[in-house]
Amino acid sequence: MNDLILLIDVDGTVIVPRDEVQDDQGPQFLEHRLLALMCELASGDAGMNRQEAEQRIRQHFSEKTWWEWEEFLDVLGLSPATFWPIADADGLQYVQPRDQALASCLQQLKDVGYRLMVTSNNPVCGIRHKLRLAGIDDSRQDDLFEQILATSVIEAMKWDEIYWQRVVKRLNVHPSQLIVIGDTWHDDVVMPGQVGIERRLWLHNESTDQVAQQLANADTTITPATSWPEVVAMLCRLGSSL
Repeated sequence: MNDLILLIDVDGTVIVPRDEVQDDQGPQFLEHRLLALMCELASGDAGMNRQEAEQRIRQHFSEKTWWEWEEFLDVLGLSPATFWPIADADGLQYVQPRDQALASCLQQLKDVGYRLMVTSNNPVCGIRHKLRLAGIDDSRQDDLFEQILATSVIEAMKWDEIYWQRVVKRLNVHPSQLIVIGDTWHDDVVMPGQVGIERRLWLHNESTDQVAQQLANADTTITPATSWPEVVAMLCRLGSSL
C-alpha cells in the first residue's frame, strides 16, 4: 500500500457533456439548471411566485461568499429529499460519465492503495449531485472518497493558488504525496504546481499537436492522458514501483 493521495477534479474529468447536447450545456450548465428547478418547484410546491423565489435566491447570494445548495432549498422552503432526485433526473439529460468504466476505475485505484479525494469549484452538495450523474451514488461516494474538498469547505477557488495551499495544509502532508487528476490546464496543472505538487495527470481532450505545444515549456512531472483506463494503468505502474 502506498501513501499517495489522488486529488480528483469533477467537471470535465468525471462528467462531460452528453454527445447530443450543445457544448454550453455541459457540467457548468448544471448550476443554471439547479437554480431554475428551485424556482419552478418553489412557485409550485412551496406556494410562492417565481419572482419571489428569484428574489430570495439573489438575496442569499448577496449575503454569502461560500454557500451550499441546500441553503437555497431552505430559503425556498424546499425539501432536499424531494429536490435532489428531480435534479438528478434533469441533469442526466445534459451530462454523462467521462468513461463508462469510471466507477470501476476509481475502485481499482482505491483497491491498490491510493487515497481518493475530490477537488472542485463546486460546493459539496453540487459535487455529490455531479458524482451521482456519473453513476456513483451517495453510498459509494462515501466508500470511495475520504474527503470532498469543495469550495464551500476550502473557501477558495481552484484557479487561485490559495486553494491548493489550503488543501496541502488541511491534509497535513508533503506535496510529494499528492497527485492531481484534472482536465483544466490552469486549475489542475499550473496552480497545483505553484505550491509544490509535482505529480499532475492532465486528462485532456486536445490534439496531439496541442498537447505537445502545451507541454513544451512545462516541467516533466506533468503526464497527459485521454481516458480513465489510461489513468488507472499509469497509476498502477507507479504504485507498484513505490
